[in-house]
Amino acid sequence: MIDRQKFNEIFQYFDKEVILNIIDIFEKELPARFEKIQNNILEKDFEALAFNAHSMKSVAGTFMVSAPAELAGKMEELARQGNVQGLQEVYEELKASAEELLGELIEIRRELTP
Repeated sequence: MIDRQKFNEIFQYFDKEVILNIIDIFEKELPARFEKIQNNILEKDFEALAFNAHSMKSVAGTFMVSAPAELAGKMEELARQGNVQGLQEVYEELKASAEELLGELIEIRRELTP
């Protein structure tokens, strides 16, 4: 999922500790992000959902991955349209994709940690 060449090109100028902190923040914030998004869907709070989906799209883009960013973008668009059709399915796909991303980031963290 992560294009390691692009990832390395982007993060080559960062200290190892900065990269580790970015990964740690992503890992710690992910459950709360999905809780907010799920609540937004259940409450049909499309404005908050669009905001939270856009935020997830940006975060996923930080790591040079397309699948979670594209799914979050799809969710954002559905929210802006006020369309509940398919939202739960996109949520499930986004969550699975973000968890896969997290697994790869944890592997990168292992590689960077002596």
